[in-house]
Amino acid sequence: MPRIGFPFACLLFIPFFLIGCSVTRVYDFSMTASEAPEVHGANAEHKPHSFSWRFSGKVNKSVHENVVIREGLYSNGKEYEWHYEIGGNDFSGKADWFYKSRHFMIGSGIGYKDGLYHHGTVGVNTSHMELGAFLGLFHQYSDLEYTLENCETGWYEDEYDQLSYDPVRTGCNSSSDHHYRFNTSPFMGAFWALYFSKFYLNYNVSFYTPEPNVEGESLNVPSITSNYLNVGYRITRWLDYSIGAILTATDGNLIWGVSSGISFYLN
Repeated sequence: MPRIGFPFACLLFIPFFLIGCSVTRVYDFSMTASEAPEVHGANAEHKPHSFSWRFSGKVNKSVHENVVIREGLYSNGKEYEWHYEIGGNDFSGKADWFYKSRHFMIGSGIGYKDGLYHHGTVGVNTSHMELGAFLGLFHQYSDLEYTLENCETGWYEDEYDQLSYDPVRTGCNSSSDHHYRFNTSPFMGAFWALYFSKFYLNYNVSFYTPEPNVEGESLNVPSITSNYLNVGYRITRWLDYSIGAILTATDGNLIWGVSSGISFYLN
């Protein structure tokens, strides 16, 4: 049979992706998803034309949620949903590098939180305040579980290249799979901080959209936005301690958390 295009009749099945003139429908889906990576600036004034390194480690504790991201999917009279499994207890570690010109500061970093991420930053660093933006890639390691339903639509192209329908060609079959896989997503956001003497207060908002791959196709899933608010104290020139709050939002759902960590500086 000649290869079939994507006839209008195939477009009546949502959500799905198309293979020839069959409709493959993901009607039961779950994946582990992480909060968006946390990125912030130097948290202190830097001298012009200077650079520094920072090595950080944090313990994060968030409410563990099985978040519904899509519902109203039916198969054989039963309703199914798509889920993010997000939150829980985890560890994150990170290394940052900063360079300041006269007022502007650039930086880069690499870290781990449920997978590797790396980014670049640009911002302004003054005597008591800094602000900036960042852009990077998040290589998240996720646990994916899903069930597929593949249906032949009955539409095909005949020998005259005309679209025809044959009810004998219709029919559905289902299959399930469960695996672990890396999925890479760009992430971006902004940061802001105030610092006086040995204390600092910083805020960071970061967001990304997971890109799970099922049977060679990327699924359309909602983005995840995380907000981080931290208070820190510079114990010595080379060491600080911080505690903070985390608020993550996705598809109208809110997940709260807290964090605590230490950072080492070389400058």
